[in-house]
Amino acid sequence: MAGYEAVEFFECTVLVDSGAMWMMPATSPSSGARGSFAGSVPGEILLSTGARDVRAQVRVERWDARPPWQAGWEDRAELVYRALDSEDAILTLYGNPDEAGGEIDLSGMRHVRVVVLARGRYDSEDDDGGADLARLPVEQWLLQLYPDPVEGGTNPLDLEPPRLAEDRRLTTPGCAWLHAIGAATQAGWSEQILGTGSLARLLWGLKLLGRPATVEELVARTSFDWSDAPAGASTRLALHAWGDGSRPLTTWDEHVDAYVALRILALDDAQTRVVFPHPAPQQAWHRAGIDPEELRRARQTATVGYAALAEDVMGLLDWQADGRLDVTLHRLAIRLACPVPALEGALASLESGRMVTVVRSDEAVGRHGAVVVKFPY
Repeated sequence: MAGYEAVEFFECTVLVDSGAMWMMPATSPSSGARGSFAGSVPGEILLSTGARDVRAQVRVERWDARPPWQAGWEDRAELVYRALDSEDAILTLYGNPDEAGGEIDLSGMRHVRVVVLARGRYDSEDDDGGADLARLPVEQWLLQLYPDPVEGGTNPLDLEPPRLAEDRRLTTPGCAWLHAIGAATQAGWSEQILGTGSLARLLWGLKLLGRPATVEELVARTSFDWSDAPAGASTRLALHAWGDGSRPLTTWDEHVDAYVALRILALDDAQTRVVFPHPAPQQAWHRAGIDPEELRRARQTATVGYAALAEDVMGLLDWQADGRLDVTLHRLAIRLACPVPALEGALASLESGRMVTVVRSDEAVGRHGAVVVKFPY
């Protein structure tokens, strides 16, 4: 029966040395596909591996109709693809610019859907194994290409959300400890909102030590001058923490207590007072009593960790004929399988980098607020 058997396929193993693979015509330059797991633009498909250096075992199939559901894979996404030129019917897989892994003929398929399946992307972190092939992690990938059933091609905004076994789009590069330390910045807490730079000092000390520590250990083992106890500029911090701006905060321990109350830091033990970054810090824009203009700046500065999600937004925008996405935050968040606050952080990072212009409607608020995301030109 048509659609239940691949009409053409190839299998290969490619060495990836940049964290990405591409499929595109051999005669075409890279057209700049974007996406945190899988993305596409006319003329190119991008696949992001879990580690920078990997051996990718890839199977690419051409189907004459939508393939049946495949179980046993960790990650899944669906893309659209269109050749830039009718003569560019042969797609070649590249693990690096110097190595072609295989090719498949898409003759007769003008608009294409691509099912991308992967497993093994979470089994290894980058360890600078370099050219030691024995140490390279192995990932398995399956790409299934079939004719787009929508005449003129499907708008990728209308495709189903990606399904990822582990969503790393909202983390910063590095180990879990660095992710936890960076979470406070991603949540929008800044010196301007807190009224003091004590949080940055505490987090930097924890980063240098690489483990939970008491304030006394931070003082003893870092080269900072901790003698200038953060007094005098703590009224705003006390107001955010307890709703009482008159409460004096004159010691480092009192500042730690305020950050614990704000769910930015946590204590491993109330008696020994071992401090560590809260794994799920409260976001600044969910805290009452913060000036709206400060919240706007907080979203703009909360860009660390949103780069991958921002790439997914740009990947959708690249396919829009008029260069604009006219959606609600809720719909866009569902399509990208992410929380609305994270989407707002990604949009803020794109705005601050002047990659897009975001126009927000005054007629709706919160997650149902309508936005227009467009290129600034």
